[in-house]
Amino acid sequence: MRKIAAIPLIVLFLALPAEAQVRAPSGESTFSEELPAVYGINREMTQMPPGNGRMMVAADTGRMGQIEKAGVVNEATGPVPRQPHRFGLALNYYNYDYKEELDSPLKSTEEEWITAMRLYYNYSANDSGYVLFFAEASVDDDTDYDGSTQTGIPVKQTTKNDFRKVELNLGYTFKGQMPLSLTPFVGLGYRFWMRDLGGYKEDYSWFYIPLGLRVAWAPHERISMALNAAVNFMFDGEMTVYDWDYKDTTVELDDKIGYAVELPVTFNLARHWSIVMTPWYEYSKIGQSAYEPIFYKDGTYTGYALREPSSRTHQYGLRAGVEFVF
Repeated sequence: MRKIAAIPLIVLFLALPAEAQVRAPSGESTFSEELPAVYGINREMTQMPPGNGRMMVAADTGRMGQIEKAGVVNEATGPVPRQPHRFGLALNYYNYDYKEELDSPLKSTEEEWITAMRLYYNYSANDSGYVLFFAEASVDDDTDYDGSTQTGIPVKQTTKNDFRKVELNLGYTFKGQMPLSLTPFVGLGYRFWMRDLGGYKEDYSWFYIPLGLRVAWAPHERISMALNAAVNFMFDGEMTVYDWDYKDTTVELDDKIGYAVELPVTFNLARHWSIVMTPWYEYSKIGQSAYEPIFYKDGTYTGYALREPSSRTHQYGLRAGVEFVF
């Protein structure tokens, strides 16, 4: 029976932006930290009624009560703080290169450019918790199959596929006075691949634990960039073969380690909108399974057994996304 793993729901973090401080040309603050609003005449300080802004008035000491000049500072005009919450939608265009490790003349490869859509949520703030959750599904996913029969006869055809991926990462961002922020994270992910070879269909699925580090740098208030790197520890992998003439056969895949690297660059267009361009690369590997007997539909043993060979997959591409920031 297939084991089911539940991805835990996370508690979202709320961030309060720091109050902007307005300074005079001399560099000193234009208001007292103790008083919410100040009115100055003849060097005397009088409490003003509270309001949305702070007021400071300078008076000529030689003329009682006559106001020379007044300035009102509205806190809303200060620097816009970085928003920690992001909802995003991204188009992912990448090259898929799959190869089974078989002895010649046997072979089985799949390669083509794939288009997928990704929906995600991210919480990221300095010296605070870190959350990333995304779900991705392919939308244009046919690949070119270059393989062979069990006797070594070459076969070339088009494979219809369905690629899906879900991942949740939790971590903590350390910034302090450093020019860079460091975010170690750990998570849980799930991969699914439906491979339709015409005469029969194969479903691959496995879970994995990403263990990684994010290094981010913001050289300008409108631009930020990061390096994300993770090692993926695969577990609970299996492959099921569906054939009209035989009962469905499932084999357990041997666990292997993969890794992923990406370089997101974020352009903050407005207070609540940004775009992200992310070149990336991922390597994954599947271990060889043990033999499983094959049965006819009526339960009769065929005399044959099924084994999934080991394989490796290279993927690289570019994600282009738009984010709502708040």
